[in-house]
Amino acid sequence: DLVYSRFDNIMEATIGLAFNLHVVPESLLVSLSALPVFMAEVGVQIDGTIVTYNKMEDMLRRELLRFDTWFATNERTKRIELVVEGAGSTLEEAKRTLVWMEAVLKTPNLQETNLARIRDAIDLNLSYLRNRMHGSEESWVKNPAKSFRMQDHPLFLSTESFLTKIHFYQRLRWQLKEIGREEQNEFTIWIASISDYAQKGRKNLLKLLENKILISEDINELAQDVLQDLKLNLTSIPDETLDKDWQYLCEQILKDLFLSPKIVLTQMKTILKINF
Repeated sequence: DLVYSRFDNIMEATIGLAFNLHVVPESLLVSLSALPVFMAEVGVQIDGTIVTYNKMEDMLRRELLRFDTWFATNERTKRIELVVEGAGSTLEEAKRTLVWMEAVLKTPNLQETNLARIRDAIDLNLSYLRNRMHGSEESWVKNPAKSFRMQDHPLFLSTESFLTKIHFYQRLRWQLKEIGREEQNEFTIWIASISDYAQKGRKNLLKLLENKILISEDINELAQDVLQDLKLNLTSIPDETLDKDWQYLCEQILKDLFLSPKIVLTQMKTILKINF
């Protein structure tokens, strides 16, 4: 549907597009959860030229009043959409909004050569999500309640629940990392030993995370990232399911790490093709 409104005393044109996300298969929901990030925070291609994220930010500030992408949901109607919206104060700026819309919808920079920026964007947004509950309660408390009521709707949780997004962004973080073939076996053995540690209880897990562990130099950087993520997750795991949840996290990190970043980029391109 097209909505057109004109107000004679307002010198601004706002253009917005909304895309139904119910067409996205459940197998792609982990990647879908970060779709606005992959579209608007990694840079784009315009007329065959790569525009880096930093340059993109600068150009958007100069060329438009505002530009943003986000998920819009409605619990009652089950509406779940991706919204891309921009505004300009002149006709030329409004036309430029359409150029930027086409760029983020069709040609975000999802090349392997841009993996460093993509990883940074996911890490920054994951950090923001993890800090969400450190803000005022009124700014976040309704979200978990709404998510609980919609817990049987995976698409809704993937796009609306910040708690689900924390887990999915963490998974994407590991899917976008790389490990050499020669380190895979050593890392597998190491994380298996960490996984088994949950049987010793929460106190021992805390000691494990707080004390320096002897780790091979070959896998030290990845191992430290694992321990940091596990430490952040531990506070939200209840004692009743500690053993199973801890083992699940370790196993999922291993699976995601061994998944090539190419697959994540391909999945994101597939989502873009399905919708746009």
